[in-house]
Amino acid sequence: KARGSCLRLVNCAYTSQMDSNTNFLCGKRVGDKFYHANGEVSHADTNAARNIKHRGDDTDITRYMPFKKVKEILLNRLMAIGGVSNLN
Repeated sequence: KARGSCLRLVNCAYTSQMDSNTNFLCGKRVGDKFYHANGEVSHADTNAARNIKHRGDDTDITRYMPFKKVKEILLNRLMAIGGVSNLN
């Protein structure tokens, strides 16, 4: 409170595997590097931190949702824009 911050607990499933630029489950994490879909490379922890920040505003993914359901939601979002052809 003294520094003006607040604590928000979120479901962290797949935050290290999502592209923080697009908020979709695309790109690839290799060690401490994250390769974004557009070719950029960033630190994997920084990418995950951005995703955790965005997850706080995500109303579809609840804190205690199972990771398989989180993945289903993320893949459905990617399918909606034509990023993947099926969920398998």
